[in-house]
Amino acid sequence: MSATDITDNILSGSKARLVPVVADSKKEERATSVLLSTFMLVPQLAEAVLTDAGAKIGVRSDIKCYTEIVFKNKDQNRARPDGLIVITRGSNRWSALVESKIGNNDLTKEQIESYLDLAREVGANAVITISNQFATTPTHHPVSVNKTKTRTVDLFHFSWLSVLSKASIMSEAKGIDDREQSMILRELVRYLGHSYSGVSPMNSMNSEWKDVCTQVQEGAVLKKSAPEIEATAVSWQQLLRYMSLELSMATNSTVQVAISRAHAKDPVALLQSDISDLVSRSTLYGALSVPNAAGPIAICADLTRKVLSLSMRVNAPEDRSRATAAINWLTRQLKSVTESPDLLIKAIWPGKTADTQCSITEAIDEPSTLVPAKIKGIPKAFEVIRVIDLGSRFKGQKVFVESAIAAVPAFYRDAGQNLTKWVAPPPKTKTEELKEKADYDDIEPEPGITESPDGAILAGN
Repeated sequence: MSATDITDNILSGSKARLVPVVADSKKEERATSVLLSTFMLVPQLAEAVLTDAGAKIGVRSDIKCYTEIVFKNKDQNRARPDGLIVITRGSNRWSALVESKIGNNDLTKEQIESYLDLAREVGANAVITISNQFATTPTHHPVSVNKTKTRTVDLFHFSWLSVLSKASIMSEAKGIDDREQSMILRELVRYLGHSYSGVSPMNSMNSEWKDVCTQVQEGAVLKKSAPEIEATAVSWQQLLRYMSLELSMATNSTVQVAISRAHAKDPVALLQSDISDLVSRSTLYGALSVPNAAGPIAICADLTRKVLSLSMRVNAPEDRSRATAAINWLTRQLKSVTESPDLLIKAIWPGKTADTQCSITEAIDEPSTLVPAKIKGIPKAFEVIRVIDLGSRFKGQKVFVESAIAAVPAFYRDAGQNLTKWVAPPPKTKTEELKEKADYDDIEPEPGITESPDGAILAGN
């Protein structure tokens, strides 16, 4: 069955409404209807969200959205999708079934797989799930499903907060000229941002977090196959995504979780990498990429030391001849945050020379503190670091998340937004070089100073 036939085969359902008439208890139905109707009324939001799910939306695209769909000639006891999106662009049509969850309700494997089966039967291109669960990218689903189910139907996931983030950034940027559309978008942001909508932030690590921390701190050997280890790695990935969304709204820009191309294509490999780091190093790593920033924000949770560290790395300027001059280039960018003595500066040296480190205050007052003895060259790079020692609070499921969420925007405010990459100055033309030499040659020698036949300046007696 093609996408063209989908709407003809709807047994029951209705077009998505901006003001749905549903019982107060049906928060999922209300949120789904409000969002899908906004897609129809504000195509730019639909494009910003659904492009990540493979939809191609242009100026002439026609977007139709429906809720509480039941298809003809289908088993009435089977799952009924919360929504249906159909996008027509010329002769091309794309459609997706939508399943949403609100509050603490999580998606389940069985339910998602039943929707994938239904999508294949009715000819939908994709299944889109929306919940308060977080995913690194829309293609990294928080629930693992049988791979055979996604051979002909794509599966995508969005957190409600990711949708809110895109809508908020778009609204703040005032990029929508149409007054009514702009007003509708602001109302969506207001609705999703209210606790009554059922959209909730991440406020806790997985239930096994405390036990895993205790095992590490007692010296136990962790096993890659242990379910609590996988659950902890998944929870960490969700926390990274949540922090990226929080920083997105704080900076009004799209902050992404920084991952390799290989891991972007293979979420299982990404998960295994995090599990390996947790088991072998007792650490969890991640990074956030901020548009136009000097570099990504690296984040590390060290379960052994019970600390959370954040850092940014920049290459040292290559046009400095002295190490202290290179250090001053960095510290000049951070002089406005001297009231943050917990910021550390690390100088990374070439060859076998050990890295050096001191507080930002020491680096500003005495840059030579970072210079090892008998070193004549300059560092190859610098790292600006903040280490947060949580001590016994580290294993607290909520405390850890609260501390991490607060730490990221604070570090970006104090360090990240002030750092810039070193850029080599443009080369001068030969004409300018010759002019500088000519200007120099025109200078009259001072009394008591003579020139040698080759033009060198000689001191007089």
